[in-house]
Amino acid sequence: MTDRDGDRLEWGDFKFLGKHETLMIDEALKSVGEHGEVHLVVAKGKLRFLSIEVSHDVLKWQPGEPL
Repeated sequence: MTDRDGDRLEWGDFKFLGKHETLMIDEALKSVGEHGEVHLVVAKGKLRFLSIEVSHDVLKWQPGEPL
């Protein structure tokens, strides 16, 4: 993995997130789709919760269609 400058990053370079948490956040971001938010909740200095909010465009959605 590399940073925005193209420098190689190792998992040990991260101070807060491990590989598991990074992959979890990436999966959450993919699940949001076109509109939405991913919230990270930290408790006692550790990532504890991840909340996913998906929004739907009211100009595109039709009543009766699955969300």
